[in-house]
Amino acid sequence: MKQKLKLVVLLMVTMSTITSTAQEKVNILNTDYYGFEVTSGDDGWWMQQPENFSISTNKGANSSIHSLKYTNNTTFSGSKKAFGSTTIDDMLIDVEAGTYTLKTMVWLETESNITAVKINFRTDGENEVNTEFDLSTIAKNQWVEVVTQFTTPHNFVNTNIRVLMQSSYGTGTMYLDNLQLLVDAPEEAISLPFLSQISTIESENLTTDKGVYNVSLQVWVDENTTISNFYTQVLNPWVSLKWDISSVAKKEWVTLSQEMVLSTNAVNSEFRFLVNNQPELGGGKGAFYIDDFKIVKNEGDLSTEQPSTETEVLFTPNPASNFIEFNLPKNSKVEVYNAIGRKIKTIKIDALQHRETISNLAKGIYYLKILQINSTVIKQLIVN
Repeated sequence: MKQKLKLVVLLMVTMSTITSTAQEKVNILNTDYYGFEVTSGDDGWWMQQPENFSISTNKGANSSIHSLKYTNNTTFSGSKKAFGSTTIDDMLIDVEAGTYTLKTMVWLETESNITAVKINFRTDGENEVNTEFDLSTIAKNQWVEVVTQFTTPHNFVNTNIRVLMQSSYGTGTMYLDNLQLLVDAPEEAISLPFLSQISTIESENLTTDKGVYNVSLQVWVDENTTISNFYTQVLNPWVSLKWDISSVAKKEWVTLSQEMVLSTNAVNSEFRFLVNNQPELGGGKGAFYIDDFKIVKNEGDLSTEQPSTETEVLFTPNPASNFIEFNLPKNSKVEVYNAIGRKIKTIKIDALQHRETISNLAKGIYYLKILQINSTVIKQLIVN
């Protein structure tokens, strides 16, 4: 008789590092120095033209009381500059090549016709990078937030910032406060367990006869996913199947199948999907989905392996710490598997009473596949 078990499963394995869709931005400029709030010691700014640039103590944005003041009512050539310190660590910045957002608060006095202010990034051995805030249309006599973008083709390391006013920018009085350089917030690392798994609830556990089965499923692997494999496992009798998805076509449903042998009847046995989150054992980043999971018994199953009886004691002790002793015929073989179905050891039985040291095994659950001349049985071993 053909037996069929169908589990419809939707399984997604997510990245070990989670990044939000809309990446949060953070300001990397020190708010005291670039908010002009340092009032004792070195305020970090050197005014090349102190008659034009100064730290104002009576006007500040967002309830502060300090800002950078620029005032000029005459024509001039070249530019006027306020230099950020090259020696105060809190004023120096590091940015990688890329595009960034810069914003600040600006106040223009009523009579001002200032149309722009330039921000200059300069470090020895690299080309300067400049960007301008457009002030030509902002409201006068109030604090206004202005935003601009700038792109640097190279990295800047320990770089200072300068505020520049060109002769073409116009005349009048301007206050600048809360200069901010926004970059992507660091990705939030989420610690994942060594194993990730989902298991059947008791009412959906597996009950079927011993024999050879065809196991098939549909899998969808998202683009850029680096997860290379996952496992399906029957816990009693214990069988673990490894599914290699490293070369599966991405962004489409693909059918995979393989053979599974149950050495004894499965009676209300737990079934699970499992991913080892360690990259060297198949884990990685990305997502994959599983659907239409089926277990179908092969017709004409001619398996001759007969399991040992459940009451037969094949090894002792269990749980064990230092050794286990087998009660098996000579020339039997025992394969030791870890919890994810990876074979870690093969034991050749060379005597009727064979003692095997297990002190090198980490604490946990293992499975022993015991192969005798006319039978094969799988037993659970607990190492503590």
